[in-house]
Amino acid sequence: MNEQIGKTAPRDLYIAGEWVDGSGGECFDVLNPADQAVLASVASGTEVDAIRVIDAAEGAPLPTGRPALRARGNPA
Repeated sequence: MNEQIGKTAPRDLYIAGEWVDGSGGECFDVLNPADQAVLASVASGTEVDAIRVIDAAEGAPLPTGRPALRARGNPA
């Protein structure tokens, strides 16, 4: 089963609705805590990637049916 997970798991970062390469080009292994087997190797995000995520989140629409905090009277 571990081999199946590693073959189907995405390796890249999911930012703004797209799978993209990490800016640092490095990866790390995700281990099964029961036996320490490698489940997948995934991109290691950097500060540049974090900024890309924040920029994407700021431009994303709010979920429908839930107004922003300021619209609900909370000045957060």
